Amino acid sequence: TLPPGVFQGLGQLQSLDLSLNDFTTLPAGVFQGLDHLQSLDLSGNRLITLSVGTFQGLNNLLSLKLSDNWKLSTLPAEIFLDLISLQVLALSNNAFNTTLPVKLFQSLHHLQSLDLSGNTLPLLSREIFQDLGQLQFLNLKKIDLTALPVGLFHGLHRVQSLDLSIDAFTTFPA
Repeated sequence: TLPPGVFQGLGQLQSLDLSLNDFTTLPAGVFQGLDHLQSLDLSGNRLITLSVGTFQGLNNLLSLKLSDNWKLSTLPAEIFLDLISLQVLALSNNAFNTTLPVKLFQSLHHLQSLDLSGNTLPLLSREIFQDLGQLQFLNLKKIDLTALPVGLFHGLHRVQSLDLSIDAFTTFPA
């Protein structure tokens, strides 16, 4: 893990790559002082959980990669609340194996790309994407999705690319 405030003094840092380490946890406040950070890569770690406040202060973050954390199975509904500028979110190949909190993406109004591929999410709430009006790329490949809830894509008028390949559909809505 990393202690809170470890990056104090790097206030002008724009990109931080912490991929392929063995981090299992990241405490709240760990990224304090990184007000200008635009890109954060946490992929390929061993994250088990993330606490509310982990991304506190990263209001200018544009890209967050949390892929390939094979033990990350849940996320708090409020985890992304501070990421109001986020445009790219990669959550592929984690251990999500039930459903995601309905309000998980509620503050991500500028999100343009969302990758959930390689997780096990057979059921998605029809409200999960309702706040993502700027979304252009949505990857739901290989998440074992069994059905598409009516209204799942309501409000996603800008989507240019949607990947639903290698899923487990048994029915499609009329």
